[in-house]
Amino acid sequence: MMKTLYIVQSFTAQKKGKTTELIADTPIQCGSAEEAKNRAERFADKRAGEVPSGILERD
Repeated sequence: MMKTLYIVQSFTAQKKGKTTELIADTPIQCGSAEEAKNRAERFADKRAGEVPSGILERD
């Protein structure tokens, strides 16, 4: 049986001299696609970027 994991990965911008790097924050597992989408939308104003995704996992 396959189970879907819903993950939100956000990123923080970190200045290094004249450049800016994206640093991955701790991924957050969500209970549904809707929850992942909502969390990603909330991060949009606070983080440099975010990616909600679904991952299939075998039981």
